[in-house]
Amino acid sequence: MDSCIDQLLSHNPINLLTPPANQNDPFALGARGCTGDPSHDEERENKEEREEEEEREEQEDEEEEEEEEEEEEEEEEEAMLVVLVREEVAMSLKSLSLRHNEQTPAGWRCLGCFLHRVWLFFNLLFSIFSGLVGLVCGCVFLN
Repeated sequence: MDSCIDQLLSHNPINLLTPPANQNDPFALGARGCTGDPSHDEERENKEEREEEEEREEQEDEEEEEEEEEEEEEEEEEAMLVVLVREEVAMSLKSLSLRHNEQTPAGWRCLGCFLHRVWLFFNLLFSIFSGLVGLVCGCVFLN
């Protein structure tokens, strides 16, 4: 077996030890069409610049997507807060209306309603009285 390897190495040792050049890559050493022309360097630089631009664009797209996701999460949180506040307000209004509609032994709905009705009654009496006084005084002063 050693004799086979020795024979292969004696024939062309450089080709066995070095990998063949990539024939599709114009920038690879020994590739077809690579003449050492400076335009190849420009093409390589242009290719690198395009790759960098693509990477930057991808990063910007990723950042924009992250920002949009954060905004959506914030909007969802705000919506949840609005729902919670509405539920809390509805519960408090419901509890107030339940207290308002409770019946007392005296037959009045609640003490607040009773006092409010008394206030309205005296307010009505006062407005009638002040109107009558205004009528009387106006007639007396006009004569």
